[in-house]
Amino acid sequence: MKTTTIISIICVVLFAQCKKHSSRWLTAEIHIIDAESGEPVKGRFNLRYYEGFLFGSEERFVELGSSDDNGLFEIERSINRKDNNFKLELFAGVFYEGFKWPLPSVTKELSQGSHNKITFELDRAYALNLNFSNTSCYDETDSLWLVRPGGTLENPHLFSTGCFCEYEPETVFHHSDQDTATFISITKKNGVYDTLYHHYTMEFKTINEFDLNY
Repeated sequence: MKTTTIISIICVVLFAQCKKHSSRWLTAEIHIIDAESGEPVKGRFNLRYYEGFLFGSEERFVELGSSDDNGLFEIERSINRKDNNFKLELFAGVFYEGFKWPLPSVTKELSQGSHNKITFELDRAYALNLNFSNTSCYDETDSLWLVRPGGTLENPHLFSTGCFCEYEPETVFHHSDQDTATFISITKKNGVYDTLYHHYTMEFKTINEFDLNY
């Protein structure tokens, strides 16, 4: 009985190893982590590939499932010899790899005939809504120019004129892989210009709300 059990275990192990190096199987061992903290990240996976026929091929799409709480996910999928161009799509949410929705956070090509061992180190994405209010309006000639993070004073954007913003809503959305952002405001009131730098620190996994009063 003990010998039979050992033989069965050996057969299972050998079969699993054969899968990893067979052109008829697509296998992968995937680990998702936060690039900053090293903590596991949960994500869901789709697979896109071309199913081959005698004449031509056709793109296929499969929902594979989600990683576990440790950020681990495994693939063992039988494929046909003519199937090709396997692409794994990872969706880890808007707070990783930027606000690309509905596009995937990451796309990775998978090799058939060899075991794919992949670690996704995902960068954090930070976001804010910047709300504007002209709290001390002089008259209809009041003006606000705005320079976004990374922009220059040589090319400001005219954001509003008068006592009320001419655009709706009176908000700018910004996202970045950095947890800080600096906006520059240039205002004109009663013919006087003023330039101010506004520094914001963003918390992770939230849409940070900030007010810019001028």
